[in-house]
Amino acid sequence: MHQKNPELWASTSRIFSCIVIYIYHYGSLYGKDLSPIDFFAILIFVFLSGYFSVDAQTKSFKDFVVWLLKRGLAIMIPYWPVIALVIFFNELYQYKETGFGEYLIIILGGSMFLDNPVYVISWFITLILWLYFYIFLIQVVKKKEIKSLVFVFGLAISLVFHKEFYFLAFNAGCVYKSRVLLKGAAPKRGNGSKLSEMLFFVQNYCYCFFLLHGGVLLFSIKVLRLSAVICFVFSFILSGIGSVILFSISNRFQKKVLISIEKHINLEVN
Repeated sequence: MHQKNPELWASTSRIFSCIVIYIYHYGSLYGKDLSPIDFFAILIFVFLSGYFSVDAQTKSFKDFVVWLLKRGLAIMIPYWPVIALVIFFNELYQYKETGFGEYLIIILGGSMFLDNPVYVISWFITLILWLYFYIFLIQVVKKKEIKSLVFVFGLAISLVFHKEFYFLAFNAGCVYKSRVLLKGAAPKRGNGSKLSEMLFFVQNYCYCFFLLHGGVLLFSIKVLRLSAVICFVFSFILSGIGSVILFSISNRFQKKVLISIEKHINLEVN
């Protein structure tokens, strides 16, 4: 019997959700309302984010700070070049009227606070940053009573922005991972399954694909004016190629920044 690999389902789910979101945005640009599939795909994304946010090796306050920095950089470093391109093309083609203040909020990852951001999918950046900060607080706080207050505060914030289901899905992922760790069944990457290795490799590019695909679809439809079928195939391939390039560049830069930050933290501690 083959050993069960927890990361096989995780990688498959992330790739599947990414494709579903692509189909949703493609359909919406052609006037098709596919709202339910988008909602469930993002639920899967945030559940997985919660699942991978719990790490048995992260114990000290410094570890949690480094963890938060890593997660924040992993989100923002690929995001900034994409949003810079979006802003450039928006100014060029005047797709949406956006002022300097709104651009600044978008660059800082605060699109969820805007009614109609220039890049609609960027609201997810605010959500995931907030969820990472929330779980950081949950993990560094020691008293159960304060943890409960942090949870209630997080839920209240989520209700204000109508993101309570995503908040609960994120927490469900954290709880599930905690149970996996308690049972001593922590997932190991590449436990001998070639399929698992391949899927894990592909899912590395899902976030960059998510960032790029909306802009690529808009460019294909509004600027190139491609037919529906050609647009679907062309945009998917271009988003895929772009995500590989973006991931490679941002990953290298992220590693350099992290090395510098960790050296600085070590100096401060010592």
